[in-house]
Amino acid sequence: MTVDAQIQSLERVAKEQRYYAVHLSEVNRKQDVTATGDIYAENGLLIVPKGTRIDHATADRILQFRLIQPLEEQVRLEHTLTHEEINKEFQTHLNSYPDCCTYRPTSSIKKAN
Repeated sequence: MTVDAQIQSLERVAKEQRYYAVHLSEVNRKQDVTATGDIYAENGLLIVPKGTRIDHATADRILQFRLIQPLEEQVRLEHTLTHEEINKEFQTHLNSYPDCCTYRPTSSIKKAN
């Protein structure tokens, strides 16, 4: 990988990390977002202790460093959906709107003029 490609890759990762950290701080206004473990910078410095809420100040602190692990692997949302809950909701909607599962050949659909 060339030096330019490495720089572009690092810039992309930094941009993604910045977006994610700011987004988490916004989500934290509606539900708790907490660190699942200690969050460390690449140089070994502890940035955020385990259990800390990710608010704007914490997100700003995180953004000042390159992390050892991706941020999305080190946080937890208070309210998340399990695949069972998603499936249950999906089935409820399918049962409420049975036409969603009805096959209609393209030739039977009337075209708007």
